Amino acid sequence: LVAEDHPFNQEFIKKVLARLGFRNVDLAEDGLSAFTMIDKNGYDVILMDCQMPRLSGYETTKRIRNLPHDKGRNIPIIAVTANAMLGEREKCLQAGMNDYVSKPINTKQLKTALSRWIAFPSDDVKHQQAQVKFVKTVAPVDLERLEDFSDGDIMVKKELVNLFVQQSESNIHDLKAACTGGQHKQWCETAHMLKGAAANMGAEKLRTLCEIAQNMKTAADEQREDVLADIIAEYEGVKTYINKHV
Repeated sequence: LVAEDHPFNQEFIKKVLARLGFRNVDLAEDGLSAFTMIDKNGYDVILMDCQMPRLSGYETTKRIRNLPHDKGRNIPIIAVTANAMLGEREKCLQAGMNDYVSKPINTKQLKTALSRWIAFPSDDVKHQQAQVKFVKTVAPVDLERLEDFSDGDIMVKKELVNLFVQQSESNIHDLKAACTGGQHKQWCETAHMLKGAAANMGAEKLRTLCEIAQNMKTAADEQREDVLADIIAEYEGVKTYINKHV
């Protein structure tokens, strides 16, 4: 089970798991849905995003551990988080999670974490090198990352790009609506969502700008407008670049 609220990240993680040999993957869009699915179904392992609507990954894990049957107590839960703050791993473990991987997800790191809790049928996981080598320039997107996760499949790449564009433009629309002064939870949550998609796409500058926006828990409207202008400009550059090269 993958508990993740962002559609692009859902699809991205699902394709990474497919590369690692997982054929049956369920998706939960928030913590409450994840808890309901876990209570009804059996899973070998759970990838749990920490920041989700309705019920966070931490609270979802605590509820799972309190289920009366053994599957709640014994199922391995691996935290997936973009929060790199000191103590985050300890916070996840205290909530009842078994392991921890950081976003953006790295295939080798994810497999290493999974292999500590489940047995892979073979260690010969396919790691095909990208067939197309891009010139190392200051590009807005690291396309080698997309090449890696798609295994060079052009249809998979186009699918991921289309999903990224669709969801990112929705996020930017929401950021514009939330671009007001003072405390604004919606602004921070939307910036966090866009940051995760940018990281998985390999758009590092866009990810950095979204992280700045996410941390603006209290700010004047002028400050948020300035950051939003930078995010929009960088996103347009990212979109133009991937439409040209994919």
